[in-house]
This record gives sequence, structure tokens and C-alpha cells, in this order.
Amino acid sequence: MGAKADVPMPVDQEPIRAAHRELGYALQDSITDLDVLQRAGHSEADAALQVIRGHLMGRIVRDTETITAGAGMAGRG
Repeated sequence: MGAKADVPMPVDQEPIRAAHRELGYALQDSITDLDVLQRAGHSEADAALQVIRGHLMGRIVRDTETITAGAGMAGRG
């Protein structure tokens, strides 16, 4: 049901790590901007914050499902 075949881990993982960090910092900046807008009375910032929260919840769940534990992986399969 919607599962995709496994793909090999890229040899050079640094571009992936850099993109992940960049996205994280961009989300932090967006949350800060939305907080400023909310405090200024712009209620439309509430809906935008909910979109970011929805994205973050999916990331948190996915990241905690595949935690490195010692030499292996925990939570996969």
C-alpha cells in the first residue's frame, strides 16, 4: 500500500545533511516571523503556523522511527 522499494544510501551524504539543516533553520525563522505576526494581531499567521506544525509532526515521527542505536537501527520494520 504505497510502499516504495528501498533505494541505496548516497555515498556522499553531506549534501543531504546540508539541505536538512537548511530546511530546519528556515522553519525556525518562519516560526519566529509568524510569532511576530501573531503578536501584532494578524490572525492569518495562525493558519500558516498550523501548516508548519503539520510538517514538523511528520518529520518528528519519521525521525524517531529510525533512530540509530549502537551499530544498528531501531524502529525499522
